[in-house]
Amino acid sequence: MRGRFLLVSFILLATGTFSVLGDETPATDVLSDVVSQLAIQQRIRGSFTQEKHLHFMQKPFISHGDFSLGRDDGLRWQVTEPLPSLMTVQGAAVSLDGKPVNDRGVGRLIAGIMLGFMQGDLSGLAAEFEISGEASASGWFLTLVPKGGGLASVLSRIELSGDQYLHSVEVIERNTTRTRTVFSKVVKSGSEGAAPSAASH
Repeated sequence: MRGRFLLVSFILLATGTFSVLGDETPATDVLSDVVSQLAIQQRIRGSFTQEKHLHFMQKPFISHGDFSLGRDDGLRWQVTEPLPSLMTVQGAAVSLDGKPVNDRGVGRLIAGIMLGFMQGDLSGLAAEFEISGEASASGWFLTLVPKGGGLASVLSRIELSGDQYLHSVEVIERNTTRTRTVFSKVVKSGSEGAAPSAASH
């Protein structure tokens, strides 16, 4: 049960309500505007704070930790508080505390989305999601709605915000559970003295 809870906590990342462009603006134009703002990297690291809102809990379950993400070595998601755990996603393999887990493909999807923002390649999103959003000089917002299949049966939508880096993600489940994750101190991995990217709210 603990493993499943931590797995879902990782999979279902977070942000709030975003402005939506009208139907006359193609999704490809929105994504192009977002890509133009991204800082392209091969590897990044940072910290996160995550709030998971469950319908049977009055207060959200809050966790903190650190992450690293690289093109070649995948995603490392280290929860430090309140329940230490380590989630890794390497290609199709997902593990929790060193043991393989079956995440029904959603964990790999989220890792792939994060990797896409790091590398500035969002071309695959339109195949899986209906996309709306807004981009300006101060940042961008995107809403992703699954087009169908297994994702649509589990997820209502995914909302993301950022500027040169992905700052926050919110996943809203069909059962009204939602998880908000805010990234902070995001830097190019191995860069000493790089300026952290403060998470937007």
